[in-house]
Amino acid sequence: MPADMSEDAEEKLPWFLFLTGGPGFGCHPVKAGGWTDFVMDKGYKVLLLDQRGNGLSNTITTELLLGRGGPEEQAAYLKHFRADNIVKDAEAIRSALTEGYPDHKSKWSVMGQSFGGFCAVHYLSKYPEGLREVFTTGGLPPLTKQPDTAYEKLVRRIARASQQYYEKFPEDIERMHRIVEYVSNNKVITPTDGILSPGRIQNLGTALGASGGTIILHNLILRMNNDLDMFGHFTRPTLSAVDQQGSFDDNIIYAIMHESIYVSRQASNWSAERAIQAASGFETTKVKQGDPILFTAEMVTHDTFETNATLRPLLPAAEILAKDTDWPDLYDEKQLAANKVPMYAATYFDDLYVDFDFAQDTASKIKGCKVFIKNTLFHNAIGSNATE
Repeated sequence: MPADMSEDAEEKLPWFLFLTGGPGFGCHPVKAGGWTDFVMDKGYKVLLLDQRGNGLSNTITTELLLGRGGPEEQAAYLKHFRADNIVKDAEAIRSALTEGYPDHKSKWSVMGQSFGGFCAVHYLSKYPEGLREVFTTGGLPPLTKQPDTAYEKLVRRIARASQQYYEKFPEDIERMHRIVEYVSNNKVITPTDGILSPGRIQNLGTALGASGGTIILHNLILRMNNDLDMFGHFTRPTLSAVDQQGSFDDNIIYAIMHESIYVSRQASNWSAERAIQAASGFETTKVKQGDPILFTAEMVTHDTFETNATLRPLLPAAEILAKDTDWPDLYDEKQLAANKVPMYAATYFDDLYVDFDFAQDTASKIKGCKVFIKNTLFHNAIGSNATE
C-alpha cells in the first residue's frame, strides 16, 4: 500500500522491516534496482535487520562461545538465538523507531525471506498488534513440533535434484566417484583448516537450491577433477572455491541451531543425519561405480562439525542442544486461524529448502493469507529475480 508522501508526513514515513534467511546470516548490502528500490518508491523507510548474533548484531564466533564457559554454558547461551527472541528484538526496535508516531503509522510492514519468513510467521503468532502487513518469500514454515518429516522430505527432494543434475551433466557421475575416492584415501586440508570429507563434497549440493547453483556445482566438480588430472591433488584456488561454497566456519549459528528452528518441546536428535542414513544412495561406500552419488543440502551432521575447524570445539554443545526438549512453541495456530493482518506469501513449486506442500498447508492455516505460486523461480528469487 502506498505511503502518505505529503510534506507533513515526511519525517514519519512508515517502516518496512526485512528479515533475512538463515539462521546465521547477516543481511547482504543493498543493491540498486532490487526490491528495496520498489519498497522505498512506495514511501517506506527500510530496515535491514541483522538478527542477533549475525552481521553487525554481535556476531557469534567460536571464540565468543568458548569464552562463555563449558558446553553447558555455551548451549544455554545459544538457546537465546531462535526466532522467538529475534522477534522480541524486532518488536522492541519497532517501539523505539516509531515513538511519537500516530497510531496508524506505528505498525510496520515485515518481509521475511526463507528463515526470515519463519520469523515473520512467529511474529504474526505472537505480536500481530505490531504489524501492518506481512510478506514472505520462500519462507512459510511447517507448523510441526519436530524436524523429522521436514528432513525426510528434504532427502527426497535433494535425491530428485541430484538425479536431474546428473541428467544434465552425466560425465560428473564418474568425476564425483573419483573425487570422493580421493578424499576418502587422502587427508585433504582446506585453506581454513577444514577437512575435505565425502560428506562435505556431497553437501556442495546445497547450491542446487539457488538460481545459478547448478552451474556453480558443476564448475567445482570440473575444477576438482581437472586438478587431479593435472597435478594429482587439489590446488589451493580450487580448495578455496570449495571452502567458499561449503564451509560453515563463518556461520556458526546456522550449523549449530539449524534443526532447532523446527522444534517445539521435542529434541531434534540430529534429524538430518538420521534421514540421510535411512535413505539409499547417500552412503558413498555403498554406491556402485557408474551409479550416481547423491548430494545433500542444508543438512548438518556430526561430519559437519568434525570437518569445519571452527565448529570442532563446539560439538559438545551441539550434542547438548540436539538432545534438549525444552524449546518453547514457535507458532500459535489459534492466533493464525484468527489472523487479521494482511499477509502475502510467495512460494516456489520446486523450492529445495522449503517444502511446497508444507508451505501450502501453512498458508491454509493463516486466515486471509494470499499465495503467489511460481514454478520457474528458485528459493533465492527475492535476490536473483526481484523484479518478477
